[in-house]
Amino acid sequence: MEKSDLLWVMWVHGIYMHNDEDFWTYVPPNDSSWYWRTLHKMKHRMISWYSDDHYCLNSSGKYSVVGGYEELIGDGAKEPTANLIWTKLALPKHRFILWLATQRKMTLQRVPCNYPQTTVTFQIDQGSNPSYFSCVIEFQNGEGDLNSVELRATSSDQWLQMKQSWGANWKIELPPQIKPPFSIRLTTLDSKKTLVADDVIPVDWAPGKSYRSLVNF
Repeated sequence: MEKSDLLWVMWVHGIYMHNDEDFWTYVPPNDSSWYWRTLHKMKHRMISWYSDDHYCLNSSGKYSVVGGYEELIGDGAKEPTANLIWTKLALPKHRFILWLATQRKMTLQRVPCNYPQTTVTFQIDQGSNPSYFSCVIEFQNGEGDLNSVELRATSSDQWLQMKQSWGANWKIELPPQIKPPFSIRLTTLDSKKTLVADDVIPVDWAPGKSYRSLVNF
């Protein structure tokens, strides 16, 4: 290796390559650093860049760092998430977390929700009316995610399926014959546990108000 006065080259010769071994035929030991072993993996691709000691990736015949880098990364499309990860507005730790997520290397652990001495509550949306009912479901213990939410009038035996608007917000178009009070049945996503809040929505329910049930998971 040339430029033997450079500190990195001196370190390589002192630790790994003794007796002026040839770089291109040298085999790194298994206990060497990841950086050193990766460098030698790349050299097998780099050998094809030369013909009779002539650098073939440009017309000048001289090695180019830019040319070598572009040849190694190939013509693949740039990852659009790179602009999000390496933005100047992100803190270093946030960049690292985002990078782990894009590489699918982030280990996540689901933590059950726990609201001691609290029961499931239904926050009525401001846009609700006698023909349209929407609510946010709060303070549910356990896994948190719901597979389905159903509504039933006390005067009926039929459970009506509600639709998820977003997050914990669920809605339904109320048929004219459906009158309060309402019971609401919750089914969890993974364990399929079921909970019924009987008559939790009273006859005189009003938009913007919250109604607390007597139950929780």
